[in-house]
Amino acid sequence: MKKILILVAGILLLSAPFFVGSTAETRIDELLEKYNVNPSIQITKLSYDKGWFSSTAKYQVEVVMADDQNLPDMPNFKISQALFHGPVLWKHNGLGFGLMDSTETIDLPDDWKKIQDAFLISSRVAFDGSFDSIITLDSIDIDELGIKVSLMPASGQVQVSKTGHIKVNFDWQGLKAEKLNAGSLEIVGIHLNADQQLIKGELYSPTALYTGNFISTVETVSLIAAAPGASADLSNIEITADSQAREDVIDVNVAFKIAEINAVNQKITHFIYDLSMLNLDIDAMMEFNTLMVDSQQNLQNNPAQALTELYTKAQAILPKLLAKDPELRINNLGFTVEEGTITSEMTLVIDKDKFQIENPDSIIGAVKVDSTGHAPEAFFVKFGLGPSIDAFVQQQLLTRDGANVGFEFKMVDGKTLLNGNEIPLF
Repeated sequence: MKKILILVAGILLLSAPFFVGSTAETRIDELLEKYNVNPSIQITKLSYDKGWFSSTAKYQVEVVMADDQNLPDMPNFKISQALFHGPVLWKHNGLGFGLMDSTETIDLPDDWKKIQDAFLISSRVAFDGSFDSIITLDSIDIDELGIKVSLMPASGQVQVSKTGHIKVNFDWQGLKAEKLNAGSLEIVGIHLNADQQLIKGELYSPTALYTGNFISTVETVSLIAAAPGASADLSNIEITADSQAREDVIDVNVAFKIAEINAVNQKITHFIYDLSMLNLDIDAMMEFNTLMVDSQQNLQNNPAQALTELYTKAQAILPKLLAKDPELRINNLGFTVEEGTITSEMTLVIDKDKFQIENPDSIIGAVKVDSTGHAPEAFFVKFGLGPSIDAFVQQQLLTRDGANVGFEFKMVDGKTLLNGNEIPLF
């Protein structure tokens, strides 16, 4: 009896990879169908050779851009995939269980074989569709058309759960590009982290909405130019984004910061652009996303007609977006120089009761803006703008408060006020 059980178990164990491989192919086809909803990227399965314990596949990736003569054509490329069938897996990140392990490489022309050999994606897909991918890039030196490029090592991980929880971690030591007698560019220490949760729509859909956080940092950017005074250095660059859902609205905050900038013989520190968008209606945002995706193909085929239709449909969505009283805030736009700190802020809201969709011009009376800013006067005097500042103060376009100059701008009920004085809008 034990021998029979062992025999049966052995047969099941040996046959399982074949049936799991069939499931893996079905899952890949389902994913491709979801990916290809995005009109900007189309992925075609060129071949799929299924074996008992493993399979191989090849895909064509086409990046579709708007028909614009000013934009370069995006190259199409192929991806080769090696799949290893579950349920027992060992190729990706150690021993485990799941639907499949896979490795992906990009097929590039012979001139770019160095990148192809250095770049690798390794993934494990669970039975429920969740997956974990690890991306690695080895160091590469490229010398083409008189430009020497050194790509330093990079590694990253992407985790996606069935419920739409996405985590991304990526670290790249950087790159350096040099051209003889033309200078060089060096970027060091690139880091990216994201933690997002799907809240509306389909996973992988271009119209889906997510909430969570995102942070990207760069330690240094150095541009050494051949021309005198044209070099620049930036340190500790940071881009953050945070979004949260409250009932049926989303609040979004985005901040761009640079700790120090040295360029054109000037030093700027603590540069910041901090922006918030509050009370964004989730259903209206989904509707707008869908409109933009659906319009992409039409914009390529018949731009003039597509733009007219896009404007009409977007106008119909606007009242839904205004229903929750959205608010745009520039919390801080400014930086610090030797003479002091330059700052500005702004709040913009639209009164939904004053906006009439059948009368687009009513938006002027519905908009309410409140903005202020100030800066040390010595900063402008240094550039020879002292007489202009005096003239602006005399004309009440600026106010003077001690060593600082500033402004206060308001827009309410269709009227615009600068430092308390009404000015014509048109």
